[in-house]
Amino acid sequence: MLMEVLFTIAIVGIALAPIFVWQINSLRSLKRFSTQLQLMFRGSIFLKDKVDTLKEKNSVSEGEKKAPSGITFETKKVGKVSALKQIKDINVAQVNIRSTRGYRESIVSFFYKPEKQEKP
Repeated sequence: MLMEVLFTIAIVGIALAPIFVWQINSLRSLKRFSTQLQLMFRGSIFLKDKVDTLKEKNSVSEGEKKAPSGITFETKKVGKVSALKQIKDINVAQVNIRSTRGYRESIVSFFYKPEKQEKP
């Protein structure tokens, strides 16, 4: 009787081990994708707020600004080799997000900000 119970437990263990491994691997990849998605959401919200703030200002200052929690924000004019160079007053806003685990994401946005002409 005792041997039958031991064989039954061994068979169940052998049958369920791959299922447990699959479950653990699925949860790991789900956590990784969740972290990357959170980074993208956080970066897109940060980018939208910064671009809205820049549109309200009188001028766009080029440069890189660092924010807490691994987010850097950079603005610049469109490059000379870009297809958008023909459109005047187009700017590029880029957010780089870095997590503590080494994940990196970048979001790039283009926005139109005409320079204010002073009236004589």
